[in-house]
Amino acid sequence: MKRLCLSSVLCFILLMSVNVFGQQFAGGNGTQENPYQIATAEQFATIGNYPAGTYFAQTNDIDLNSVGEYSLAGNLDMGFWNLLNVSRLTLQQGSTLTKATIQNGSVIVGQDASNVQIENMSLYGDASFVVENNATVELRGVTVNNENENNGITINQGANVTFLYCSINSYSSLTINEGTNVTFEYVNIGGGFSSFTLAQNATLTLKTGIELYNSDLNNFNIQGTIVLDNEDAYIYPFSPDWTILRNNMSTPVSVPLTANQWNFIGLCGNTNLEVFLPPLSSTNEGERVWALGYNYQENTWDNNYLNYSSEVSAGDGIFVFPEQDISLPITSYYEQGNIAVSKTINFHVIDGEVEGWMAMSNPFCRDLYVDALIGYYLNNATEEERQIQGGVIYTRNIDGSSDGWSIYNYGDGGVITPGQGFFVNMDLGYDGNEYSSREFTFTLRGAWCNDGAKKSSKAPSRDFLTVSVSTDGYKVPVMFAQNDMATEGYDIYDANKMFGSGSVAEPYLVCNGIELCKEEVSSANYTATMNIKSSESRSVDIVADNIPEGYSLTLIDGAVDMEMSEGDVYTTDIAEGENADRFKLLITKNNVSIADVAEAESIRVVNNNRSIRVYGGKSVRTEVYNALGQKVYETSDRAFDLNNVASGAYILKVSDGKTVNSAKIVVE
Repeated sequence: MKRLCLSSVLCFILLMSVNVFGQQFAGGNGTQENPYQIATAEQFATIGNYPAGTYFAQTNDIDLNSVGEYSLAGNLDMGFWNLLNVSRLTLQQGSTLTKATIQNGSVIVGQDASNVQIENMSLYGDASFVVENNATVELRGVTVNNENENNGITINQGANVTFLYCSINSYSSLTINEGTNVTFEYVNIGGGFSSFTLAQNATLTLKTGIELYNSDLNNFNIQGTIVLDNEDAYIYPFSPDWTILRNNMSTPVSVPLTANQWNFIGLCGNTNLEVFLPPLSSTNEGERVWALGYNYQENTWDNNYLNYSSEVSAGDGIFVFPEQDISLPITSYYEQGNIAVSKTINFHVIDGEVEGWMAMSNPFCRDLYVDALIGYYLNNATEEERQIQGGVIYTRNIDGSSDGWSIYNYGDGGVITPGQGFFVNMDLGYDGNEYSSREFTFTLRGAWCNDGAKKSSKAPSRDFLTVSVSTDGYKVPVMFAQNDMATEGYDIYDANKMFGSGSVAEPYLVCNGIELCKEEVSSANYTATMNIKSSESRSVDIVADNIPEGYSLTLIDGAVDMEMSEGDVYTTDIAEGENADRFKLLITKNNVSIADVAEAESIRVVNNNRSIRVYGGKSVRTEVYNALGQKVYETSDRAFDLNNVASGAYILKVSDGKTVNSAKIVVE
């Protein structure tokens, strides 16, 4: 009987205790339907005394005066009221924090705490968020507006954290320590990171794209792996040194390499040449492979062959020469990402032209549309980004259909296939010195692979003359460039470097003016001297690789005039040296006579302190173009002044109605 009475007393005391706890709050009973109401710092301080499953609701702003550490095992809805100056608010196993607005303080997810959820939290002022070792937490709608760049987000060893619909709008830090797994989905980085550390054996998985905006990549230490886990996922900008993989979406690309010729390709991902093993290491006749990288200091292909351990970064272009046809399987991890290709280029003056070439390749697993690439740099890029001289791209087929080069301009509908190499000549880097140097970063954007990026469905243009000189079967081409940007013909080869031994003849153009494509003028002749540099006397083949429809090509070799059809070969002996002024390449509209050509070649332009005089020819019309290809002046007068144009280089195109001659002048 006494025991029964004692039990009753204990039950009564326990009920009284619970009731006393409840009386510490402004109201509520701790259930989800009727949470305890927190209105003061004293009431907030007691939340750690309540077990998981208890519900709390903040009813007004609370200032904790930066004292004490607080723990939450239950579920706190702060109702977007401010919680000021909290030293540490630690979330324990299974707890939830909703609508938290915290100024100056730290929110901690405790060690080994799992199933923690944070929704609609805002951190601002001098605030930070830390996930301790081995904790698991999901954050939804979290906003960080930090004013102290030394604070930010820290994810410690073994933690698993998911950020959904979050925004980091301040110059905050992000530290992801070893052994952690962090997922970003719809995360906006509005103000950039003051620093970003991704430690070894840590993984940041991106479900969607993130833009790092004003972040300084020099403050980034990326040792772990960034995984793109969705077709739309990307990170930009980024360093080519980072390890970026496309999870479960890496796409094998088969790149066909043609035997016994140089194939201009890239390997898509950051990798080495082990993809060529065993051919690269083979000594068997007929199985060997040679590969060359590009020498940006000399602006030529390197002298030294690459080996199987040589690293090739995503977006880099290399030359590969196999002794047998190879279908090279490579994998692209960058279907929608952006690839930054950074190189320090030494600029050289060759035949009066400034050359600073970048050898690149399509690193994506889909076709890259040239119109989108050039269109971006013409229409969207900043002044610092507008680096493509002439706005043209030079590509070389890698499928064996042709060993010649194609020039693509905006509107040509050009396509660069996965793994295909291409050249651009960079601009804005020359300061008048022969070996002036400048670092360029050319960003290849995955968006240029989208179907909508293709502006034209027409086949790649072949409206450019291409002639090559073949030595023992090794062909080195030269070609004419289009005049849309008032640039002259480019000779992008240095055969002595490209082939290593310097044992082939090298043709190069000596242009009196701009070499035009057929769309430029309804009736015109195009002529250039082609010198052929050779280290020895030898026999060579001059091959007409491509002749634009409606035009004729005449090869003039001294007293010999040979009209060539596409595919024709002219075999001759050349001497050691430059063979200067021996060969002329003449393209004529089919109704233009040789006499008309001679008349046009008699035209001379003299520039005397902005006073221009045109001599020779019959009645003429002169058009003046600036370095951007914009027409700035035209006249039918033989004598005129250019007093209203800025100082710089200009192209004069002089037409007599049948033919066109061009000259470059410099206006002081």
